Amino acid sequence: MDREPARRGAPCHRSIGPSFRSSPRHCPGRHHRCERGRARHDSPHPTDGGVLALAPAAWLGAGGDRPPRDRRAVCRVGGGHRDDDAQGTTRDPLPQGIRLDQSRRQASGGAGLAGAVDLQPPLFRRRSLRLGAPDGLSPRAEGPGRPPRRRVQRAGAATVNPAPLGVFDSGIGGLTVARALFERLPRESVIYFGDTARVPYGPKSPDTVRRYGGEILTYLLQRGVKALVVACNTITAQALDYLKERSPVPLVGVIEPGARAAVQATRTGKIGVIGTAGTIASGAYERAITALRPDARVHAQPCPLFVPLVEEGWFDHPATELIARQYLEPLQRAGVDVLVLGCTHYPLMKPLLARVMGQGVTLVDSAEETAKAAAQELEARGLLAGDGRHEHVFVVSDDEPHFRKVGARFLGEKLKQVEVVPLG
Repeated sequence: MDREPARRGAPCHRSIGPSFRSSPRHCPGRHHRCERGRARHDSPHPTDGGVLALAPAAWLGAGGDRPPRDRRAVCRVGGGHRDDDAQGTTRDPLPQGIRLDQSRRQASGGAGLAGAVDLQPPLFRRRSLRLGAPDGLSPRAEGPGRPPRRRVQRAGAATVNPAPLGVFDSGIGGLTVARALFERLPRESVIYFGDTARVPYGPKSPDTVRRYGGEILTYLLQRGVKALVVACNTITAQALDYLKERSPVPLVGVIEPGARAAVQATRTGKIGVIGTAGTIASGAYERAITALRPDARVHAQPCPLFVPLVEEGWFDHPATELIARQYLEPLQRAGVDVLVLGCTHYPLMKPLLARVMGQGVTLVDSAEETAKAAAQELEARGLLAGDGRHEHVFVVSDDEPHFRKVGARFLGEKLKQVEVVPLG
């Protein structure tokens, strides 16, 4: 039976659904084209202005029931299970040259396109499939033996990373570095770890120092830090390379920044270094300084009694000055014009040390130089925090009351949050 063509503007009361399919004899060999044509002419137009619900039709949907010709470039994106959103069935491969990475699987019942996040690069081709690399990612393909692609920072684009900065030391001395970081990077949150249960590190073997440092590194990475500052000269001297090999985030030590500042400050090339017995015995400062200035003459002096004097609060005590003069006398005889404070406890003694050494000697504060280097590293890598809320958390492995008491002297204020987390 022939049907009169629908006229434009005339109401049509035929519902869309399986009931209006024509049989193959009306359109032999062109079944899908006839259906699609009728769909355009027989679309319902409710007289009351409402929206008429569409009944399922073979030619609607993602293409699971469509003829092969119309299904050839249809695939499921993000739907990994039968009970996901209706997206059709993957039956035919994509045209040659188109590949989708299906390594991301989707949880059962999830949104059909949940797995397609970040798989949509800016370049479109036919049938709305994007074929380039996702926006901000390099176009290099990934595969076994190749490092993962990294986000490409657009020139001039501001970046914000609110994750905390990790700072650690063998005990309390690293708080001088933390304080310098607070002043230089006031928007950053900091997690400080002091291994007060196993302090001091100075007399311990390099293997032991590396093991302790590795345990602290693992702990702070579990806390989600975006970068690390080794606020301990002994750990830096004996374990920095070991820790860098195992750290997936940027890591800054205290020796190289101090050495660089000393080389810039010296006029005569005669540089003095004071530190714990372990730091001085490692020769780390001598190597760092001569690497920057081969003709420099480095005079190193261990000062093991300074740490207990500082923790006792005797920053400017007469007994401390007497001991300081004894330690520093060889450096004065050597005529050094720069003195590197190679222990994070020593910045608290700066007024006393400056008085003993005299006006012609420049003191290099390793804490300040390390904070400066850390700020430059965060800025260069786009890891600086924004204007949001920030907080500082202090963690120790033992003796929280002593840490609070002495820590207040280092920071000039009471410590609000102190946790106890034993390691090892």
